[in-house]
Amino acid sequence: MANVWSFLALFSLLFLLSFPGALGFKESDVDWESCGEFSAELLWGSSVNLSCGGVEYLLSVRDFSVEGEFVVLDVLRNGSLLTSGFMRCNESFYYDGGVDGAPLKVVVSGINGEYQEEEPTYSVNLSVFTLGKPNLTFSQNTSIGVGCVYNTSIVVKNTGTARLKDVVVSYGLSDELCVTRTSADRPFSLPTYGGCFTKRVPRDGELGCGESLETSFEVVPPALSVTQHYPVNVTVVGYDILGRRYEESYTYEISVPRNLSASKTVTIRRPYADSSYIGTVSITTLTESEDASESSVKENDYPVSVRENMRENALPYVGDQLIVSLTIFNTGCNDIEEVHVGEIIPDGFIIDPYKETNWSVALNAKRSASFNYTIRPLHPGEYSLPSTVIEMIYNGETYTTRIDMSDAKKLVFHGPEIRVMKNVTPEVATVGDDVTVTLTIENLGDRSAKVETYDKLPRGSTIKRGKMTLEGVLHPKGGSNEPTILTTTYTFKINRPGEIRLPAARVELTDITHYNATVYSNRPLLTVQEDRVETEKTTIKPTIVPRERPSYEDRTSNQSSEDSTQPNQGTPGFGILTTLFTLATLYIYHRRVYHRRATFTR
Repeated sequence: MANVWSFLALFSLLFLLSFPGALGFKESDVDWESCGEFSAELLWGSSVNLSCGGVEYLLSVRDFSVEGEFVVLDVLRNGSLLTSGFMRCNESFYYDGGVDGAPLKVVVSGINGEYQEEEPTYSVNLSVFTLGKPNLTFSQNTSIGVGCVYNTSIVVKNTGTARLKDVVVSYGLSDELCVTRTSADRPFSLPTYGGCFTKRVPRDGELGCGESLETSFEVVPPALSVTQHYPVNVTVVGYDILGRRYEESYTYEISVPRNLSASKTVTIRRPYADSSYIGTVSITTLTESEDASESSVKENDYPVSVRENMRENALPYVGDQLIVSLTIFNTGCNDIEEVHVGEIIPDGFIIDPYKETNWSVALNAKRSASFNYTIRPLHPGEYSLPSTVIEMIYNGETYTTRIDMSDAKKLVFHGPEIRVMKNVTPEVATVGDDVTVTLTIENLGDRSAKVETYDKLPRGSTIKRGKMTLEGVLHPKGGSNEPTILTTTYTFKINRPGEIRLPAARVELTDITHYNATVYSNRPLLTVQEDRVETEKTTIKPTIVPRERPSYEDRTSNQSSEDSTQPNQGTPGFGILTTLFTLATLYIYHRRVYHRRATFTR
């Protein structure tokens, strides 16, 4: 009997400890999810470890009733008793998780066994649950409506096992997008350019399990000549039953394709063969869906698709014409004020006939403009096709893009390439001399050609010997056939002086395809002198250097110096006699003049 009263006292204490009113919320407020199922022979003191909500618990069987009608369970963590439960079959108890734990619910699904005095054996089947978790998923759909309006919708769905309360969904849109309509909460006027928008869950603000919230926007992007991706940032904030904050973010892009697209067709024709068709190269700018695969495309460059369609057994030739047709499309819904188009012609091509390759147009929505010109290669070899620069002006902003063909498809043009060099010996001559001219013709192309060479003498000269014409078949240089070089030499007599620029030699070439061309040589300079320059004999002549007359002081000083250093080289007494003679002559002259004056006076 004492055992019965003890069991009843224990039951009363456990009932008070597990009373739900002591908790901060009701069991019905909690969204539970399974933490695991256990079925084992748990005797007095038997236990099992389990992990629920990321927290490790120990679930222990303290006791069974004598008849096996009740079971007493303890929940421990880190050796400390958290709570206990006194339960019949199909009854449950729960623990709110405390400060840092996870809510726990234990359901007794079965008590098995029978009482035996010697050794009673009971087992209990348990189902354990913990607090569920919300799980948010996002989906979006964007479509283009009438008037270039983009309709975009975002759906936030709770696919988890717990509801969220006080849910607020925030949306961040680019300021370049004009929002014309939205289902978001609107304490603002429309239209508006981008910004942050919010939407609360209707009714009680809860986003229950399996429930979703949809928000839509209508936006108008600017007109662009480059593909632009506008991000939309979505953030969901809510709280679970324990007041814990949940936040999930999602970002997607509204992709606005470029408003301008282009196509270019290069048609190759052979004008000297009745304009026969050789082939076509088509260049088309790719759509937005194809852009992502073009990883090698440079920034602001159109990714392009290049398709070549050549006539069977036809090869591009050096004399062929390339007829380039370019079309620009405004695929958007906005009129573009100005579109400037310019072609970049690769080196080696000439525009023939010449035509302007820069154009400016105004391009309305859904309209196109076409341009064309003709080019031809000057030499055989590998050529890039012309690139295109497109400049678009919209709302005062300038956008520049290119169709860059420098690294794209190249065309190889075949044919002969004749080069003729004219050399003169000597380069300096005299009237009447013989002058020798050498003409060297070689083929730098990849096809043979028949050549006819003609040259002319400069005015005032006569041919003496040699040939001024040359004819033959010239094979490509580096090939197996000979000859690859032809030469001819002739001599003429020059009969006039001066600097004479010799006439250019002319080569007429024709090949098996009937391609023909005229090539000219360089014009060497010949200097002709009137007379032959001879070396003159020279004799040594004395050079008289004039001296300045010295001053009186210099003369006296020099005289004294000479008297003291130089020996007397004159005849002794000769200087004195010369002086006396000079004085006597002056005296006689003076007397005569005085006598004449006296006679005249009287």
